Amino acid sequence: MRSVLLIVTLLAGCGANAGREALQDTVRVYNSQVRWMQWAGAARFVDPELRQDWLNAHTAHGETLRITDLTVNQVQQVGDGQEATVTIGVSWYRLPTMNLQFTAWEQRWKLVEGAWLMVKETPIEASAPKSTEVKPWP
Repeated sequence: MRSVLLIVTLLAGCGANAGREALQDTVRVYNSQVRWMQWAGAARFVDPELRQDWLNAHTAHGETLRITDLTVNQVQQVGDGQEATVTIGVSWYRLPTMNLQFTAWEQRWKLVEGAWLMVKETPIEASAPKSTEVKPWP
């Protein structure tokens, strides 16, 4: 009986670990697509109800946006493990100014039918040279 309990406990732990790994993999792929401005690829990870608006917002700036770095800082599952909060940092500039700016973002992810989807993305911190108006990148 103890061995059955041990096996069930280990399998439950493996399932939770597999869920964390799937989340981390999804977050990595999504943010890599964003880093290289592969908007259509990244949009696959956005909640379908928000996808078209997200895609329109991210493609609206055309060729003027350049992302120089994107770092995933924290991935944290919350509640029952079906939701997660992710913080990222993005260094970017717009042509023709080339003034480097930084925006930290909080992403909210939700597990929907076995797939992690990004359901909300909010700028939480922005900095830029004092002579430049700070605006979150689209």
